[in-house]
Amino acid sequence: DAQESRGLGDVYKRQLLIVFKLFYSVLIILNIILIQLQILRVLRILILILIQITLIFKVEACEYLN
Repeated sequence: DAQESRGLGDVYKRQLLIVFKLFYSVLIILNIILIQLQILRVLRILILILIQITLIFKVEACEYLN
């Protein structure tokens, strides 16, 4: 009976290890997604800045031509 109990303990340890590895993998994936989202936010801000600069030059060009 003690041997069977010990065997079950090994099974539980393996299952727990699998759960921890899965959880760790999910955290790594979430971290990658968050990094990509941050990069996308930065790109969005850069695009908005470029749009503003373009609009400023457009207004200045119109004023210069008039």
